[in-house]
Amino acid sequence: MFRIGPLLALVTLFFASACSKDTSPKACFEMSKSTVKVGDTLYLFNCATNYSQWTWFLPNGVAVTRHTQLVASSAGNYSVKLLVGDIAFKDTNSVTRSFTVQ
Repeated sequence: MFRIGPLLALVTLFFASACSKDTSPKACFEMSKSTVKVGDTLYLFNCATNYSQWTWFLPNGVAVTRHTQLVASSAGNYSVKLLVGDIAFKDTNSVTRSFTVQ
């Protein structure tokens, strides 16, 4: 005899989990260039999703504007970090990228 109850429960569980949408913050940013010369401006574009707050960690400090920029002051390898989070900054995500100043 075939029982539909357990099969129906399994199918329902599958579809419920397949349709759930991840709403956690996802950090993302693009840089105008990965290599710049001393004195050039590097532009940073925030492409993160599902966030309420953000903070940029730059070689010369922090910034809280959605998109930001920095002027390369001396040669070397540097990194930039973007931290994004929910309204209380309890659920967070970050991404770090490097760039070179010649």
